[in-house]
Amino acid sequence: MQGLQWPDVDFETAFITVNRKVWRKHEGDTKTEARQAPVPMISPVMIALKTHKEQNAGTTWVFEGRNGPLDIATHGTKKIRPALRKAEVEWHGWHAFRRGLGTNLADLGVQDTIVQDMLRHSSVSTTKKFYIKARRAAGVDAMKKLEAVLKGSK
Repeated sequence: MQGLQWPDVDFETAFITVNRKVWRKHEGDTKTEARQAPVPMISPVMIALKTHKEQNAGTTWVFEGRNGPLDIATHGTKKIRPALRKAEVEWHGWHAFRRGLGTNLADLGVQDTIVQDMLRHSSVSTTKKFYIKARRAAGVDAMKKLEAVLKGSK
């Protein structure tokens, strides 16, 4: 997100293309080629980005700081937290955000390889091991299904 520039955001096709990374103010290539690919935007994100662009006309970076891209890891959350509080969303950091995205997509029945692609992991095992969290309710449902099968076999 930190490396996004406005030309990377295509409102007509509803895709964001990841072209670069920025870490601690250093711009460079993404960690892997797999990370350089279009990411589909859902309409709430597109609406928020359009509004953000209108309010920040003339900027290069989507999240611009004083001298280039905003350092999202340190300063970005300070700017994001008030909006999240207003939306009654609890913030637990970027990893938790990505894990929540992976878990929610998996809960919706999205294939693991698609979740892997959305999170830009080179291996589906990374996605499954670290970014898809089993929910307690899903475990309860699984045990109820097992119980029903066992009852049916008597």
